[in-house]
Amino acid sequence: MTRMHPIAAGALALLISVAPAQAQLSMLCAAGDLDITEADASKLDNLFTSRTRGLAAAMEGENAADREVVSGLFESGLAQAEEDLLAGDYQCRTIKMGGISPLVVYDWFRCEIRPEEAVYTIRKVTGSQNFFGVLRPQGAVWAYQGAGTYGYEEQVRLYGDDPERNQVGCLSAVTKGNQHFVLELPFPQFESFHDVIELRPVR
Repeated sequence: MTRMHPIAAGALALLISVAPAQAQLSMLCAAGDLDITEADASKLDNLFTSRTRGLAAAMEGENAADREVVSGLFESGLAQAEEDLLAGDYQCRTIKMGGISPLVVYDWFRCEIRPEEAVYTIRKVTGSQNFFGVLRPQGAVWAYQGAGTYGYEEQVRLYGDDPERNQVGCLSAVTKGNQHFVLELPFPQFESFHDVIELRPVR
């Protein structure tokens, strides 16, 4: 009998363990009444496919510590984000799964979540690749609509300013209690299969 490579076996085990809960939560992340393009609506509707493809690639990455980061985020299944997000400053890091490289886990930078009327804004404010967008409540998750910017650009871009910079995704809780989140960006424009922004509040 042919033995499966340990890394491949780990990837399969992770995907099997998270599939039911992750699929259920992913189905709640849909375009709904968001004012977005048809292509971006399709990305949201297929978030589970994007995540599954990304996880399969990530678990074949060579760096064991990076694989452990991803496993820690997804192995227990994501939780519903609470109705009132914790506004304030966050430490955040970007995780790119699949594409150019199987897995890349970047250093921590600074993000912020601010309350607005009926919505929240979310922004990555340090680093070479940043973003700004709006979080809208959508059942058990928060739908994200925003745009990417580069660190050297002075003006914040908004969704629709440049189709190549548009981003859509969903914010979920890693654990209950509004202390640990992931913002998932399905089928990003460049580099990867699935992007994850991990966020922890700055105490």
